[in-house]
Amino acid sequence: HHPHIARFLETGIHDHRPYFAMEYIPGPPITDYCDRHKLTIKQRLQLFQQVCHAVQHAHLKAIIHRDISARNVLVTEVDGQPTAKVIDFGIAKALSLKLTDLTLDTAPGHTIGNYAYMSPEQADPAADVDTRTDVYSLGVLLYELLAGERPFDNATLARAGDDGIKKLIRESDPPTPSTKLSTHASATEIAAKRQQRLDQLIGTLRGELEWIPLMALRKERERRYQTPSDLADDISAYLNGRPVAAAPESRVYRVRKWLKRNALPASAAAAVLILLTAGLAGTTYGLRRAQYHAIRADAEANEKGKQKAEAELQRDEARRQKTEAEKQAAIAEAVAKFLTDTLATADPDNLLGDKVTVVQAMTAAVQELDAGKFKDQPLIEAAVRDTIGSTLGSLAQFDKAEPNLRRALDIRRRVLPLGHPNIADSLNNLASLLQEQDRLAEAEPFFREALDIYRKALPSGHPDIALGLNNVASLLQEQNKLAEAEPLLREALGINRKALPVGHPMIATSLNNLAALLRAQNNLAGAELLYREALDIFRTAFPPGHPDIALGLNNLASLLYT
Repeated sequence: HHPHIARFLETGIHDHRPYFAMEYIPGPPITDYCDRHKLTIKQRLQLFQQVCHAVQHAHLKAIIHRDISARNVLVTEVDGQPTAKVIDFGIAKALSLKLTDLTLDTAPGHTIGNYAYMSPEQADPAADVDTRTDVYSLGVLLYELLAGERPFDNATLARAGDDGIKKLIRESDPPTPSTKLSTHASATEIAAKRQQRLDQLIGTLRGELEWIPLMALRKERERRYQTPSDLADDISAYLNGRPVAAAPESRVYRVRKWLKRNALPASAAAAVLILLTAGLAGTTYGLRRAQYHAIRADAEANEKGKQKAEAELQRDEARRQKTEAEKQAAIAEAVAKFLTDTLATADPDNLLGDKVTVVQAMTAAVQELDAGKFKDQPLIEAAVRDTIGSTLGSLAQFDKAEPNLRRALDIRRRVLPLGHPNIADSLNNLASLLQEQDRLAEAEPFFREALDIYRKALPSGHPDIALGLNNVASLLQEQNKLAEAEPLLREALGINRKALPVGHPMIATSLNNLAALLRAQNNLAGAELLYREALDIFRTAFPPGHPDIALGLNNLASLLYT
């Protein structure tokens, strides 16, 4: 007997109908219990793990449940602690032995289970089922516990009809949990039942808590978690700050998780992260832009009323941008691999204790580039040099940084089409280095050229235009040209508010920038409002103790002190 499975009491026949009796569980469905008691995301995950272990136990006994749903997982309390109980094995399928001597009709072609939790193979009359069917249903339940709604909600299923439902389950990918939540009519109430504000919960559900349920929900069984235990283990990895198996392959992601688990001195952690993440921050600009364009073009192609020819042009553009996104992703991964390998050659003890060793490691990397590394892949060389230059600049190694940034810019000007956004990225990085050294007159034309490229190459309202506006404005502020800088900062803030999710840290950065300008203009009341809003965003977006929260507190305190 398993502690999280309701016990079988007896089976029999009554009035010519087979029945089985199970232990009575005095408790509500798991979703109702979690909402009534306002369980946090962490508490919900821990409770859900009990369900995974119960289903794994059944699988080890050669039994597939086939009808896992919220109503078939009840929660009671034992010694004051919530305890999940899986019930109703009435349509369970025995893999190698009978569950009881009395079985229900589960012949091939019959639909078994609840549509809302049904796996693609259950929705296919020609397919068989195995234990991974239960993994899929567990993914639906986890999705519901996190986002407050199932991937395919009742309204969607009702509109589809019986055959349409099965096609939907087999062929349509569900929205991410954060997307589902953000469009839900009761989203604020759902967040409150998880003891979070809506913007906080949306942020919590991005990343790992999207990857995990979506991996369980994959259409192809071989790409799901192979057992409920695998799913439970990945949740443990998330709760303990370890990399999750569901994560897209990313070296930077894994290093970030390692640093989070290991309490390194701040300077040591910064040294490692500078090397690995500064590069991807730059190289993924192009990836994000291409993905943005692909989604936008595809959406425009599907608008009602589009002429056929125009729609086809939009779809061609979407395909082109998808190809561009794949190229940018390959460049980003190549940069990450090269820098990771470079880091691995350094003495780990010295590396984590002394930033000079990081500089030495990057100097060795530059020597590799100068010797011909990536000579046949100029865009990768440019991305690596951009990364190294930005990193060295952040360590005040300006004389070593500048040649790499200039070389990256030269390569991109030579290889890329005139006005390509990646050229603007290089211009921004070089200008920022010059600005850091108070070489403002040299920096300004680079910042302005970058902004001009962004405006021409990107759709109006793109976040990278806001980045360019902020850069030019910051330079103008340093030259005390406040009246010229103000409209640029206001435009940047407006773009970020529209283009980014509520509570995104870049909105807070724009707020801080404009607040600093208003303070310099002696508009203290206006500055205070913006500083407070920025601080609220930082507190929502980051864990306690994050440097950006300290920055927000310092900005506000400094203003109030005056």
